[in-house]
Amino acid sequence: MTAPARLRAFYLLYYGGIGITIPFFAPYLRGLGFSGRQIGTVQMIGALTAAPTGIIWAMVADRTRAPTQTLKLATAGALAAACILPLARTPLAMAAVLMLQGLAIPAITPLVDGLAVEATHGAAGGYARLRLFGSLGYVMAALAMGALLTARGDRPADALVPLGLLGCAVGYAATAWGFSSSPAIAAAPRGRDLLALLRNRTLLWVMAAGTLHTICTIPYYQLYGVLVRERGLPAAVTGAGSTVGVIAEIAVLFLFPRVEQRLSLGALLAMAFFTGTIRWSLLSVATSAPAIIGLQVLHAATFGVYWAATVRILSHVVPAPLRITGQAIYGAICFSLGGAIGSPLSGWAFDAFGSAAPVYRLAAVGELLPFAVAFVLRARRL
Repeated sequence: MTAPARLRAFYLLYYGGIGITIPFFAPYLRGLGFSGRQIGTVQMIGALTAAPTGIIWAMVADRTRAPTQTLKLATAGALAAACILPLARTPLAMAAVLMLQGLAIPAITPLVDGLAVEATHGAAGGYARLRLFGSLGYVMAALAMGALLTARGDRPADALVPLGLLGCAVGYAATAWGFSSSPAIAAAPRGRDLLALLRNRTLLWVMAAGTLHTICTIPYYQLYGVLVRERGLPAAVTGAGSTVGVIAEIAVLFLFPRVEQRLSLGALLAMAFFTGTIRWSLLSVATSAPAIIGLQVLHAATFGVYWAATVRILSHVVPAPLRITGQAIYGAICFSLGGAIGSPLSGWAFDAFGSAAPVYRLAAVGELLPFAVAFVLRARRL
């Protein structure tokens, strides 16, 4: 199997696990009897662990110039945590498992993205078309899990959810261990290179926008399946909505090389964030299955456009010797720290309001903050 083909397989399997986690993990925890605050807290603990460890893994990969070997170790750690997940039934046990995951999983995305950027030689749209296989894996897993849970009667805390996550972990770990050890992709970075990167104002603005956007998207990732059940709809609607969203995301990733020729990257980010305001506002008042499913088309902008544009910006502002570290810093700040802030806020808001819809309305207002930051990036001619 060629390196690009193995990367496609890895993305398919890894994001298949995400396709199970995002729509079905919070309802699984609710089925175990967790409150909204407990769900937010256990996920916050995993995110807090992820923030420093992701950067450490990436710095090791860049410093040793061995990203492939580092990816193998990280996936082995993620697989170990997935093996324990079906056994965790209490908030304390779940927090321990998610903390263990936080020691390994944060390394995976920057490592595999760095390998993908190198495999496509940084060509416009090259990364996006490799990454769309991750979106395809998400679709397949979300649709299959939703159908299976519905067929099994939408049981509370169905063990099929953690077992599905375990199956995906087995698959992507095995795929990673099939990668041949690659030669060094760049000269080893020096300490002053990292300090210069952290002083890059464009990178700091991009991270600020990404962190705010992550906080505002947490209600979707944490409470989408809960919202569907509150509307009295089956788990198949959760899977179908996620599928529609990611199909739209795949289309954007495929077309992104053309899109970025027409609009600046800053303008694309502004469009993605403003679409978030529209998406969360409408989702908060949607009650029917067609409306809830149809609104997920907007995922094309709120994730697809946002992430493809962000990776292109990072490829411009982060030097090659620090590419994996740069992406890990972005992930640690925007996803891990943003998740650590957004998860408890979302859980507490859910408990305070007693339902998911008002939390989405708060997220809609919040998206106006990264939208404003995107105009700063446009002023910097991105």
